[in-house]
Amino acid sequence: MARRASWLSVFAIALLAGCSGEPEKVATNDASDNDAVTQIDEDLPDLPASRNVAAPDATDSPLAAATDGQIPPRFWGQWRTSRKSCDDRRDTMGVTISADRLLFYESEGRVKAVRETGPNALTLSADYTGEGESWSRWSSLKLTDKDELLLDDVRRVRCP
Repeated sequence: MARRASWLSVFAIALLAGCSGEPEKVATNDASDNDAVTQIDEDLPDLPASRNVAAPDATDSPLAAATDGQIPPRFWGQWRTSRKSCDDRRDTMGVTISADRLLFYESEGRVKAVRETGPNALTLSADYTGEGESWSRWSSLKLTDKDELLLDDVRRVRCP
């Protein structure tokens, strides 16, 4: 028992010895560190558009035009990953687009703002709900020459 007590005493003393009472010094950034970070940021390539498309700037392009918060009719319809899946309501990648709404398999987006960014392209902001969650995000939509829809770079075909 005495031996156990002595080991506990040694352990407690060693533990306390590591605590000096002085606050730990934290490294500070100097100007050269900030210059290095700036240089790295400048060297990064522009990344392709992601699922969360940045909000468009009103001065982005002469083509940029507001559409009164409505998706233009040429984008409306039922879109699926393939023609075969047009009759399958369980297609989890499908979307139905109307003037003010995007309806997905388990979520719905109510359009808040739309900006045309090209002849067959736009970005939109929508408030989404689904599976007990709520979120807002910007998305990009583009129609191809083959009447396909790219919604945040995911390809879908128009259903008849």
